[in-house]
Amino acid sequence: MLSNSEFDNNQQISTSYDILFNAIDDFLFVISEDGKVIDINLCVCRDMGYSQQELVGIDLFLLHPPERYDEVLQIFQAMISGERNDCNLPLFTKDGRYIPVETRVVKGLWQGQSVFFGISKDLTRIKRANERFSKAFSVSPALMAISKIDSGEYIDVNTSFLNALGYIREEVIGRTSSDLGIFSSESRELLKDELNRNGYIRNKEMTIYSKDGCLVYVVASVDYLELSGQNYLLSVLLDITSIKESQLKLSRTRSQLQAILDNLPFMAWFKDPQGKYIEVNRVFELNVEISAKDIIGKTDLDIWPQDLAFSFINDDQQVMTSGKQLNIEEILIINGVERLHSTFKTPVFNERGEIIGTTGITRDITEQRELEHDLLKQKNFLKSLIDAAPDLIFYKDTNSIYLGCNSAFAHKAIGIPEEEIIGRTDFDFIKDPELAGFFIQKDQEMLMLNETCMNEETITLADGSVMEAETVKTPFYNEYGEIMGLIGITRDITKRKHAQEQLLLKEKIRSSISAATNELLVNSDFYDAINKCLALLGEATGVDRVYIFENHYEEGQSYTSYKAEWNSGTYEPQIDNLELQNIPFEEIMDFLRPLMEGKAIRGLIKDFGEGRDKELLIEQGIMSILVLPILRIASTIRV
Repeated sequence: MLSNSEFDNNQQISTSYDILFNAIDDFLFVISEDGKVIDINLCVCRDMGYSQQELVGIDLFLLHPPERYDEVLQIFQAMISGERNDCNLPLFTKDGRYIPVETRVVKGLWQGQSVFFGISKDLTRIKRANERFSKAFSVSPALMAISKIDSGEYIDVNTSFLNALGYIREEVIGRTSSDLGIFSSESRELLKDELNRNGYIRNKEMTIYSKDGCLVYVVASVDYLELSGQNYLLSVLLDITSIKESQLKLSRTRSQLQAILDNLPFMAWFKDPQGKYIEVNRVFELNVEISAKDIIGKTDLDIWPQDLAFSFINDDQQVMTSGKQLNIEEILIINGVERLHSTFKTPVFNERGEIIGTTGITRDITEQRELEHDLLKQKNFLKSLIDAAPDLIFYKDTNSIYLGCNSAFAHKAIGIPEEEIIGRTDFDFIKDPELAGFFIQKDQEMLMLNETCMNEETITLADGSVMEAETVKTPFYNEYGEIMGLIGITRDITKRKHAQEQLLLKEKIRSSISAATNELLVNSDFYDAINKCLALLGEATGVDRVYIFENHYEEGQSYTSYKAEWNSGTYEPQIDNLELQNIPFEEIMDFLRPLMEGKAIRGLIKDFGEGRDKELLIEQGIMSILVLPILRIASTIRV
């Protein structure tokens, strides 16, 4: 008889056994040597649809399909005799379903009785898993292959494998990667070493070759795979060719960008939204005296003096907030020296239009500003110089558009400020389009000849006055010797022209007087000589008429009378005008007095004093007059 403690201990063991027996998710059977069911676990009841009472005590063959009873009996007899310990026949459920199983049988003791323990593994889940694997294998975008461990022959490959490498299935199955030249010999040895060392390969980046010899970049993983009791190698290759090509392209682009940045003669950089440097060029490194690797990932506070750094940060924030470019001029301390810099900053956008950082360049413009200042001084000096000149100075481009002028040209010739002249042509200022066209034509002729030209022309000034002008035009060039336009200088030659005309007139008059004198000396016909002399003088002086008066005396009174005339034909002759005969001296004494003193009289009639002489002149329509005394013959000539 068992003691209480032994009984309790056996009870605990039995309870633990029941818990384990029913926790197993495979079908467990306890079968007597005569083929009766002694016990089953909960999995059998649940999946086959029987209660425990219905199964305990029934014959074993009743758990299988009726059509397979004979096979069951044969297999069970072989188990009893120890010839086999497995059974692959399916189980048959209460509702008539077939459950494919793989059964293993071992002989043992059950509560002191010799029995068989049967464990049946439901192959449905395995089959489903295999189906899922097969489907995943077939449709996977990864290149997948199953090969024999010993020979390396492919027993299966998926569609992605065939498409990526350009093969058809018949070309691959039964052949090895060596036969097909998929792996280089070096890559194959490396894979073998890693597989032997670790028992697997994970995410190894490498290159393989397609059927046409093209490189295919892959990430390879290799595992052992059991199929139908046999071990194989499962190779999974992720095609990263497009990614690799993109990386290579990105790398080339980055290298090209870096080369461009490094060849810029000024500082250039990229920053992320937090203001950390992503990229800088060589000039940036040299100016801050810090290498690029020590700059990348840093902010302005790590590179520049604090005040300057905060200024840069504020500028970046302004660019990030506004999304607009920023141009500023600022003083930077480079290598301990203050230098004026022009800085350009702009936001960087991604394909969605989001700001992902900033980029900028900064140029040292110290010398440029100094040069601009010097050029401005020279320009102001030159402007002051040409504005001080009394000549009219202007300059135009090759299309005769005004580029500038001096003060005299603007105010005297055109009558408007210089800034209103720039960008316009003569057609905008000269009322006569033909005259404007003439000036522009002369411009173009000069530019075509590519030489200095001089013209004399009559110009109407802004105040309406007329000026005789001499204009010199000459082309000006750029640094390459190309004509950029013309410079014109117009000089007032009115006085010079008048002086020349007066000189010519005097010479003509002198010559005419000489000819008239000679006529008087050689012509025996006095009145014919007088008429010829008057014609010579009239034509020489360009007047409308020439009169000659003769003085005479009667009864103690002095008179003058009209004796001869020359008329250009513009007016009626006055030789028969009785008003011009026997004019008493006393009526025109104011007129005669200068002549008696040997002086000439000239002027506008409107300026003469009132008297008989003025009345006579006005009656004849005379506007101006020149009177010369001829003392030798005691006569006067009036012109």
